[in-house]
Amino acid sequence: MKILDELKPEDSELRSLALIRLGVVERHAGQISDSLTRFSQAYPHVQEGGPLVTGRYYHELATTLQEIALAENRPDFLETSTHHFQRASYEFIAIGHHRYTAVLENNHGFLLLKLGRFKEAEIHLIRARKLFKEFNDAVRKSQVDDTLARLYIATHQFELSDLASRRAVSCLEVYDEDALLAEALTTRGLLFCKLNRFTEARLSLEGAWRIAERCGDPEGAGRALLVLFEEMYDQLKPFERYDVVVRLRGLLGHTQTTSTRSRLEKCLVLISKEAL
Repeated sequence: MKILDELKPEDSELRSLALIRLGVVERHAGQISDSLTRFSQAYPHVQEGGPLVTGRYYHELATTLQEIALAENRPDFLETSTHHFQRASYEFIAIGHHRYTAVLENNHGFLLLKLGRFKEAEIHLIRARKLFKEFNDAVRKSQVDDTLARLYIATHQFELSDLASRRAVSCLEVYDEDALLAEALTTRGLLFCKLNRFTEARLSLEGAWRIAERCGDPEGAGRALLVLFEEMYDQLKPFERYDVVVRLRGLLGHTQTTSTRSRLEKCLVLISKEAL
C-alpha cells in the first residue's frame, strides 16, 4: 500500500501491476473479497496498459472468480471466469508469451478438475506440463504434477497419482518453495489416506501444516489439518481431534472462503457432539 501511495498519476502501468499482485496476495491469504476489490481498483489502469498487463489481469481475476465460484457454488462467476481465461489466453498467445500460456493451461485444467470434467482437465494439464518441461521450469512443472495427482485421486487412479505426487514433492523439496511444497505434501497425505496408509498420511499432513505455518500461509496450514481431521477422524484419539480443531480455529477463524469455513464448521460440530 505504501508503494501505491508513492506512485505518480502517470505511473498507470506500475499501479495496475501493483494492484494485481496485491489481489493475488489477498487471494492466497484467503481474503477473497479483498482480492476482488484490488482487481476492481486495477481495472481502470489496466485499460491503459499493453497486452501483457491485460493478460495478467484477466488471468488472475479469472483465478479469483474461479475460487469464489467453486467455494460458493456461483455458476455466474464460473461462466465469467471461463470467459476471462479465454481473454487472457488470447492476449498471451498474441504476444507469444508461452510461459504465461502454460500457467493459464494449468489453472484452466484445475478448474475443469473441480468441475468433474476430468478428461478435459487432463488434456490441459498435460499440455501445461509439456510446456514447462520445454522451459526447464521445474517448479511450475511440479505444480502441474501436484494438480495431476489430485486429478488421479479423484478418478481413483492411485498408481498414477503416486507417481505424479512423488515427482512434485521430490522436486519442491530441492527448491525454496515452501508454500507449494506444503500443498504437494497435503495432496500426498490425502493419497495415503485413500490407500489406508495412515502413518505415512499423518507424517505428510503434519509436515504440510508445519511448513505452511512457518512460511505464513494459514490457509495452506489449515487445509492440511482439515484433511487430517476429515480423513483420519477414526484414527485419532479424542484429545488429538480436539487439538487439531483448536489449531484449525486459530488458522481459519477469519477465512473468507465459504467452502473452507463450511468444512471448519463441520469439524467444530463433530467435536461438540463428542463433548456431550
